Amino acid sequence: NEDGTVGDDESDGDGGGERDLADVNYALDSMINRAEFEYKGVVFSEMKGAYSDPEGLIDRISQTLLFPDNSYRFDSGGDPAVIPTLTRDEFVSFYKKYYHPTNSRLFVAGDESDVYHALSQADRYMSPM
Repeated sequence: NEDGTVGDDESDGDGGGERDLADVNYALDSMINRAEFEYKGVVFSEMKGAYSDPEGLIDRISQTLLFPDNSYRFDSGGDPAVIPTLTRDEFVSFYKKYYHPTNSRLFVAGDESDVYHALSQADRYMSPM
């Protein structure tokens, strides 16, 4: 058929238009084995572009030297050479370590009552339940 399916009216020599499952599996395995997997995505593409910029190298080295002990030493999008090797467990561990309200800095400005109200709200939000 035009859509690539085999209908009852098409014969493959066996008389019923049915394909041998082994042949189909062999064809699929061959396609998968020959396929070259490609990593894509907006962030991945942007990071590849950023990492190809010589000035970006200076920025990354500066970041690492200025912030050796916190998450600012890392690129927010990740190193494209490392992105494909990242496991879910590593991602979750990084998130739990760095993306927590207690790692933040809070700046509040305003009248004294506004500041106390804001700090009270922040304390409730950041305190363990």
